[in-house]
Amino acid sequence: MSRNAFRAVLASALFSMSLGGGAANLSFTGDFASDDDAQFFSFAVEGPALNVVTLTTLSYAGGVSAAGAVISPGGFDPVVSLFDGAGTLIAENDDGSDVIDPATGLSLDAFLQINIPAGAYVAALTQSPNFALGPGIADGFELAGTGNFAGGFFDVFGNPRDGHWALDILGVAAAVPSPGTLWLLSVSLLGLALWRRQTHKRLERSVFVLKPPAAISLCPPGSCRPRATPYPSARFHSAETSPAPPASCRSLTHRLQTGAPEARASSAP
Repeated sequence: MSRNAFRAVLASALFSMSLGGGAANLSFTGDFASDDDAQFFSFAVEGPALNVVTLTTLSYAGGVSAAGAVISPGGFDPVVSLFDGAGTLIAENDDGSDVIDPATGLSLDAFLQINIPAGAYVAALTQSPNFALGPGIADGFELAGTGNFAGGFFDVFGNPRDGHWALDILGVAAAVPSPGTLWLLSVSLLGLALWRRQTHKRLERSVFVLKPPAAISLCPPGSCRPRATPYPSARFHSAETSPAPPASCRSLTHRLQTGAPEARASSAP
C-alpha cells in the first residue's frame, strides 16, 4: 500500500470514529486529471427514521458551497451516483440543478435529494455520460478506463470545460472522500462506528431479562414478509431553462423512478 493510500485509510478511520450527534453539511473540492476519473465519498447517516440527504455539485455553474467557499464556474458536466452500504446503486442524477452557468446559459450541475435510513453510504462523482453500470458499485462505470473518452473536459453540448469539481453533502453525520480502491474500507469503518454508537445508546436505555432457551421464539420459515424499498422519495430536479440534451444523454430520472430499461446510445464524442 502506498503512503498516500495509507494516509487515506487512516483519515477515514479517525473521521469515522469521531461521529457526533446530529446532521452536518459538508463540502469537498478537487480536480480530475482525466475525464474518465471517478471520485468516491463514504458517508454515514444517523436517525431513527428516514433522513433527508442532499448531494449537489456546484462546479459547472459556480456558486457558494455549504462551507462558505466561492466556487468558480467552468467545471465539467457532473453525475452523482449513490450506493448503499452493500454497494447497491440506489439513485443517480445528472443535470438536476437549476443554477445556470453564465458562460453557456446551461444548468448541468447534479442535484440529488433522497430520504434514506440510518447507515453507511457511498457517493460517486463522474463526468457525464460516465454513468454507473449497476446494480453494484463493483460493476463499475460505463466509460471507466477509456481515458479522455470525450477528448478532454466537454459538456454534452460540446462546450469546453475544465477538471475542477465541488460537491456538497448535506444532512449526514460524517463524510470522507476516498480513492476508488478504498471505498469499501471507508464505508465499513463508517458503518462500524455508526453501529457502535447506536448500540451504546440502546444499552443505556435497555433493561435485560434473561429467559431460558425454551422461552425463545423464532420466526417460522416463510412467515417474514419482505420489506418494501426504503427509498421511495428520491427527488430528481429537471432544469426547465436547459435545452433538451442530445440523444446520447440518457434519461436517468425515467430509469431510476420506473425501473424501465432503455436503449443506450453510443457515448463517443
